Amino acid sequence: MASFPGKYFEIVPGARTPRIEPVYAEDGIGRAVSRRDVVPSCEPGGAERVCVNSSTNRHFRWLIVGIWLLLPAAASGRSVARTTLTIIPADGGVRLAYALPGPVNSLALGKDAQAPSVANISTVEPGLSLEDGVVRSARPFARVTLFVRADSREVDSVYPLLSPIAGKGFVLFAPYVLPTGGRTHVVIEDGVHRNRSELSGAALDGYVVTGASTENSGLFRSVTSANTPVSLREMVMDRSGKLLAFYQARLKIPLSRKPVVVLAYTDKATESGRWSNRGDVPPNGVVFLRINASAAQIGDPALTGRLTAFLSHELFHLWNGNNTGPSSDWWLHEGGAEYASWIAGATLWPAEFSVETSVGGTLRTCSMFLGSRPMIGLSDLDARSVRYPCGAVMQWVVDAGVRAGKNGDAFSLWRRLLSERRDGSYGLTDFRTEVTKLASNSRGSVDALLDGKGIARWRDLAQAMNHMGAHVEAGSPTDFTLRLAAAQALVRSACGTVQGVGEDKRGLYAQGPKSCVMFGDGPVIERLDGFAPMVSASDFYEAAVKHCGSGVAVPLTLNAAGAARSQDLTCTVPVDPPAPALTIFRALPPPRQ
Repeated sequence: MASFPGKYFEIVPGARTPRIEPVYAEDGIGRAVSRRDVVPSCEPGGAERVCVNSSTNRHFRWLIVGIWLLLPAAASGRSVARTTLTIIPADGGVRLAYALPGPVNSLALGKDAQAPSVANISTVEPGLSLEDGVVRSARPFARVTLFVRADSREVDSVYPLLSPIAGKGFVLFAPYVLPTGGRTHVVIEDGVHRNRSELSGAALDGYVVTGASTENSGLFRSVTSANTPVSLREMVMDRSGKLLAFYQARLKIPLSRKPVVVLAYTDKATESGRWSNRGDVPPNGVVFLRINASAAQIGDPALTGRLTAFLSHELFHLWNGNNTGPSSDWWLHEGGAEYASWIAGATLWPAEFSVETSVGGTLRTCSMFLGSRPMIGLSDLDARSVRYPCGAVMQWVVDAGVRAGKNGDAFSLWRRLLSERRDGSYGLTDFRTEVTKLASNSRGSVDALLDGKGIARWRDLAQAMNHMGAHVEAGSPTDFTLRLAAAQALVRSACGTVQGVGEDKRGLYAQGPKSCVMFGDGPVIERLDGFAPMVSASDFYEAAVKHCGSGVAVPLTLNAAGAARSQDLTCTVPVDPPAPALTIFRALPPPRQ
């Protein structure tokens, strides 16, 4: 959606002479807000709306009116038929009441209707059925009511359909339930105050809130679950405002609508005893944060920094979320948000954040997992695994190049990247172009990570970063790096791809897809050809190098849930040489004097 200065008007057809009325801005869930609170915005074009800036020449404005009078629909007073969808909060979920422009025998729901959570939708009226995202009936119908239950679980990289906000209502992902084709007018009923909020256009491209009203929180609007601890709510509200102001100042790109921050808190820890979080930022600017943690964990001051990193990552997606590339390019916008959160944290709360610490840990993770493989061409699952660590490493490399070339910083590159197209979309080709313009001394390292092969590039990367003013040292591989390289070859041979390899108190564990017989249950690797990885990493690694790629079966001992099992594995994937241990002493060039 584009934003222009001045007042806005819409030309409304329907009468013999079209009338000109003001266009009122809406917040992220469609409630009218003061023009003083948001940047006025209007969506040009469309069958029922034409936007004219009041600063436009008066004669031009009346020329537009004259053209409109010539349109058949306006001249005859006809309006475009549309469906009205009313969203009503109810016990355990929401009711969706559709009023169609005419009788039909089927009604297809909108994009991604095959998402797993759509199974939680059922028909209310007798004689109607819902299957594969389509409502059907033997007899024509003009009205239909669906009931949506809250999701019982979340799926990675899939927007949840309906999520509760404890004591405040629900968050619904609107695109799942909008009819395909035609126009839809949406009315949201607030079950608390019986208010009605009307939505249309871009406001429906994401989450909407029903059963709760948003509060004005300065640069954004917000709604939080009733059970949210006061300390958590105050921290999120305070830091959201400061982060939005920081990103606005560094990017110099105004948001087209006022963001809405939705905070849903669940008072529990995960089964492992850890706190967990999820966040989504669809195109309509609703930032949906879900935090699962015990009250004791929320009260731990050490959690503040981790929550802030999560918050700052999600808020940056308000600007860079419109990546038009395939899922294999998700590293670009996820890595961009991750790295932006490091810079924002170190700038606003330097006592809590260190760029060196963030880069150091992430660089080790990326180099160990990616190894000698290029980022371009990874399997979809592998690409998802590296999108955060390797995407952030890429941003760090580029930031150093922009600063060394005295062209600003990473935010300068993102400003150009997001301003190139009117809708803020971008892709890998655009990124490479801007790197060449602003950080030409980083282009070689960028290409080596994206397209290059071989383990030597990690030492080359350290050398290139040092030339740009950072201080990175490449040392010998660690025992963990040796174990990781060997385990990855074993899992790829058995499963085709790796979901995760790591170490905990049980030992070295490896996770393949659930469908993988050998590693689908995430077992601990106890021995390979008699060598225990936790006893001698080098012997374990050498055994893997000897057998993997040879096509000969090798004995393997695994242990899942305390039950050991012995299997023979024909290791077909050669072991990658281990990545060097990279240590960050100075992440970025020193500031210019």
